[in-house]
Amino acid sequence: MLEFSGALNEFPLFLQGAWASILYAVGCLTLGFLLAVMICMARISTVRIASLSARVYINVIRATPLLVVLLIVFNILPFVGVELSPEASALLSLTVCTAGYQAEILRGGFAGVSQGQIEAGRITGMSEWQIFRHIKLPQAFRLTLPALINETTIMIKGTSLISTVGILELTRVAQNVGNSNFRPLEALLIAAALYWLMTTAMTIAGDALIHRYAREKQS
Repeated sequence: MLEFSGALNEFPLFLQGAWASILYAVGCLTLGFLLAVMICMARISTVRIASLSARVYINVIRATPLLVVLLIVFNILPFVGVELSPEASALLSLTVCTAGYQAEILRGGFAGVSQGQIEAGRITGMSEWQIFRHIKLPQAFRLTLPALINETTIMIKGTSLISTVGILELTRVAQNVGNSNFRPLEALLIAAALYWLMTTAMTIAGDALIHRYAREKQS
């Protein structure tokens, strides 16, 4: 028989853990997007060494589980003289992982940008930086928005792994509450419900943004 009363008494702790998960997700996705843009531009560059380096980075990250990256950053970097706090290790690990996925997503978006719009920008006297900022990047973002939203939901759930390095996010809170009340299943079910709420809210917000862009395109 499930008994949620003990876990629900600690519900404020669950909310604090959920908020921490959101902050880490937002932080890594924002930093990861900036890094992904640079990696993507290197990947599609005509400079061979830049393109090859970006391709290797993307392939390595996509082939390596997030937990392995996290443990490498947290446990191995100190041996080479790089001392990071658990919080910094967690954010760095999440960032480098999502950047690899976002870079590959954006590559498809940049490939879909109309060449006519780029040529029109050049005709009007825009510099290559202005074309990138005002034409290429916004268009690539819109074209890849569904995939980026999916990556966002993945990273929200992926923050659960940073509990392994002692970060007090939602999963770690659920483990602590479950252990203290000797009711781990109930605590984990509450955490699962909160993850569902967070990812569902993100999906709804993303769908609303996609529909808004669609209406703007039709008008």
